[in-house]
Amino acid sequence: MSRVIALVLICQSIFGSALSVSAASGSQTQAEVQAEAQAGSQNQIADDTDGTSDTDDTSAAEDTSAAEDTGNTQDRQDITTNADNEAAVTDEQPVQEQSVQEQSVQEQPAEVQEGEYSYEQDIKYTIDPDKAGDQIIGSYGQGDGKIVSILGDSISTYTGYNPPEYGNGYYSSSIMGVESTYWMRFIQNNGFQLGFNESLGGSRVGWIGNTPQFTYGRDRCMSAMERINRLDDNGTPDVILFFGGINDCISGVPAGTFTGNNIVGADGTFADAYNTTIYRLKTTYPNAEIISIIPYHSWCNTQAETNTYASIIKSICGHYNVNYVDLTNCGLIDGRGADTQQPDYIHPSISGMDKIYQALQRNYNTIHSFDLRAPELSFSPYRLNWTEVEGASGYDIYASSKEDRDYEYLTSTEDNTIKLADIASGDMYYKVRAVGESDAQVTRLSNSCFGILQPDTTSAVHTAYTSSGVKVTWEKADKAQGYFVKRSAEENGTYEIVGLTEAAAFNDTEASSLEKCYYKIVAFRICAGSTCYSRESDAGIAERKLEVPVIKETSINGNGLRIDWGKVDNAQGYVVKRASYKDSRNYEIIGFTESTSFIDGAPLSDNYYKVVAFLTYGQSTLYSGESEAYHGERSLQTPTIVYGCFNKTALAFNWSSVSGAEGYVVKRADEEDGEYKIIAFTQNNFWIDHTANVSLGAYYKVVAFKVNGNQTLYSKESNIEHQKFTLATPVIHNTGIIGKNPVLYWDKGEHVDGYMIWRRNENSGSYDVAGFTDKDVWVDSNHPAGTAFYYRVIAFSNTNGNNTVFSIASDECGILLSN
Repeated sequence: MSRVIALVLICQSIFGSALSVSAASGSQTQAEVQAEAQAGSQNQIADDTDGTSDTDDTSAAEDTSAAEDTGNTQDRQDITTNADNEAAVTDEQPVQEQSVQEQSVQEQPAEVQEGEYSYEQDIKYTIDPDKAGDQIIGSYGQGDGKIVSILGDSISTYTGYNPPEYGNGYYSSSIMGVESTYWMRFIQNNGFQLGFNESLGGSRVGWIGNTPQFTYGRDRCMSAMERINRLDDNGTPDVILFFGGINDCISGVPAGTFTGNNIVGADGTFADAYNTTIYRLKTTYPNAEIISIIPYHSWCNTQAETNTYASIIKSICGHYNVNYVDLTNCGLIDGRGADTQQPDYIHPSISGMDKIYQALQRNYNTIHSFDLRAPELSFSPYRLNWTEVEGASGYDIYASSKEDRDYEYLTSTEDNTIKLADIASGDMYYKVRAVGESDAQVTRLSNSCFGILQPDTTSAVHTAYTSSGVKVTWEKADKAQGYFVKRSAEENGTYEIVGLTEAAAFNDTEASSLEKCYYKIVAFRICAGSTCYSRESDAGIAERKLEVPVIKETSINGNGLRIDWGKVDNAQGYVVKRASYKDSRNYEIIGFTESTSFIDGAPLSDNYYKVVAFLTYGQSTLYSGESEAYHGERSLQTPTIVYGCFNKTALAFNWSSVSGAEGYVVKRADEEDGEYKIIAFTQNNFWIDHTANVSLGAYYKVVAFKVNGNQTLYSKESNIEHQKFTLATPVIHNTGIIGKNPVLYWDKGEHVDGYMIWRRNENSGSYDVAGFTDKDVWVDSNHPAGTAFYYRVIAFSNTNGNNTVFSIASDECGILLSN
């Protein structure tokens, strides 16, 4: 980063009052009051405590701060004095807030009815506290004060306020708020408006060609007419702040000498270039007040160099009768201190900006004297009062949350009293400034006075229709003791009070017969025998609306087709409509119901259905929109075969029951892909097939059916179930020898008629039938000669159709006989 990054910042700024004030009761129209507020709008201004003596000899007793005054100087800026009567930044001190006795909420506060503090008067004149005070906007606009333009380098820039071709400035919100820059504070706190900020980072007053740090052409020097001519691009300036020279000193622009006869247009030395700049500013803007700002000393150059440049500036300003502000003795810490930004330690930090601003403001105060006295401020319940100031044409009102901090401009008035409800909301400190016929006739701010809190404006209003009316809810307002609920039939209509409540909720039973209405909430607080109010909340709309029903499903039952849908909040009932095709324009009403289901008993055929929710209130009925068309297929659910079994004479299985079915059709085939023929009808959800050849097996399907009049409705076919009679494989679990004969043991299986035993000896590779038995044990008493034998057992059963079914042979089992 360059040691000095200079900046040109073109700021197109609006200082338009965002204050919104309704007309005072019985005196002015709203438009007149707003016009006055706009004409007198100014930005945040600090209290003048710099010590300003008055011309009136009696002022010393009234204003103790005048004893420290060093000049007959009054202005629109509060400057805190130190022992040398120099402005200094003071640490924030804790504020002892004024205690206020609060009273509990009553059903109808008696204070509400007292004179001008009645609810109906106060509430309609409350302004929006969020809009109080002028706003700084980075775009061209008009304000009410003098136009201030700036010619400078990066010290005077801010991102978003630069000409597009200059790019972003050095300063941005990541470093400090724009209101912390010296130039914006000066503009705000004097009620001025920003004209054109012609500040460019890295630019110099003079021209010695490009350097590695500074690569702008001659037309970007501050002495160039191209830059000077742009200072009136946002209105002809009344004040021009010219802050340049620090880049010249750093980059080695020769100092030169000012003789009083320097050639205008020359820019090769600092003296020539500064002379050219001042001359061109004076001749181009002859009616503007030029304030030249002498740069402070930086660590990049020697103190002697700084003093040389400062001496040149003072000589040139004296020659042209131009006011200057000397920053070489403004208290900004030289070198790498807290008053400058890291890492270059050249650009001012917030504290450095403050010191530049204080020096600029002190200078401005010194050359602008005023001849009006500050008013004396007092407070009565919810009203500011002040002494009339001779020669004043009006008064500006300011407020602050802390007594010893900057005060923000609120509004203006020609009277010497104003209701707090007309200007702001909150526990605030207030000050007043008298304004004369001309802009120069402005007093310093009055003494401060504490005003009692108004409740915060309530947040967004939520509404919902219930069976008994409209439920209105909102978030609690800070320090509110109660709320007025107001209702209107139109959003911008007349709102009438319909309720008073301590809770942040209200049930409006009188709205039960209305289809649409609007609500506003006003918070109030009773304090010290009076009542103050918040401004009205934004309107919340209560509108009777029914959600569109959503059909979930249709199903067959014993009486027809059942349609089911989701419940709609606040609906009293539903209309069911039917058509023969989806996009029909003639859905006929087939029924009304309070339930969320309906049974269509029409003949069995496919139809489409829609449902509409309705609500009856008063003499009217509100309907929702129609649901999406739903295809009501008049079919039964498909059964699912879940289990099968068999014995020697029959095959059996069961299936899931189907809602609405009157019976089931059982179908059978010899092959899975074969022809399935109906073999039975049953009302049960199982079937035992005695006609199947169990040894060969069969394949089954089931269809549910329902008879309605002369029509029969069938479901789709179920899954396929394969059934076949089989025998379990015997398991030989023990062997032995009885005498000299081998013995086999096994568990007897289900459905078995008998067992066949196979045998082979140790020398034979094939099995022969050795015997039969219907027992679960067999003794081989007729075995051939040998010592080792091997056996297997096969179960068999005689099934229907004179067929014999055999099991798989058991595992081989060997028995060794002793010699």
